Amino acid sequence: MSLRGIAGKVKDFFFGKVVYSNGASSTSTIRILQKRNERILMFNGITFSRVVSGSIYTGGYWDYMLPLPSLYWDPHILLIGLGGGTTPFQLRSIYGKEISIDVVENDSEIIKASEAFIGKAIDFMLIKDNGESYVQSSRSKYSIILLDAYVNDNIPDVFFGEQFIADAHAALKDDGIMAINYILNAKGIRMLDAYVNILSKYFKVCITGSPMHSGNRLIICSKTFTIEMMASIASARFAGNKNMLAILKEYHCA
Repeated sequence: MSLRGIAGKVKDFFFGKVVYSNGASSTSTIRILQKRNERILMFNGITFSRVVSGSIYTGGYWDYMLPLPSLYWDPHILLIGLGGGTTPFQLRSIYGKEISIDVVENDSEIIKASEAFIGKAIDFMLIKDNGESYVQSSRSKYSIILLDAYVNDNIPDVFFGEQFIADAHAALKDDGIMAINYILNAKGIRMLDAYVNILSKYFKVCITGSPMHSGNRLIICSKTFTIEMMASIASARFAGNKNMLAILKEYHCA
């Protein structure tokens, strides 16, 4: 093998081999990398999705959303922001047909990339729309709303607004929960206190612990459940599941 070939293999090993790209003519750059036992979807250089070969779990913030459906019988879940589809893949793998999943996504290129990332076999209802518009049109429909919408590494401003928060509260059933993937970058730190103050007008609010080496937190906004109730119910459901019990140890207000 040539030195160039060896260098290429070394690069693929450490940085990942590109197995999908959306093309140079696009306004955003989407790539899927295969890196050892991980597959990663990158949006403008930011990790939007990860799956680990042979595992449901990622070791990242996605895992922290997984206990929530265990609080309900036949929960109807709305995910705002598809990414590569890590969360639908995980939820369907754990709960099977016990749950219904709707995903709202407005980026056609992300939708196309997600098919390359997780395939077309994952069962969920895809709604091509803006998250805020769709939530505004929904009333008492969902048990869980998972907000994972980003432009690069920032949550769009519309999701910080009280109008969206009020609409999300109205879109949830009486015992509903909204969980927000929140990154503590410069904007996230600056906005956090004001955001929590608005959320607290409508919900019981708790910020969980974080995955190791991650700036992400999960903000859990509940109409009725306390974080202690959530941890207790989910721990009973997943007794003996070391991965899930490790996640539930972070179900406290950090």
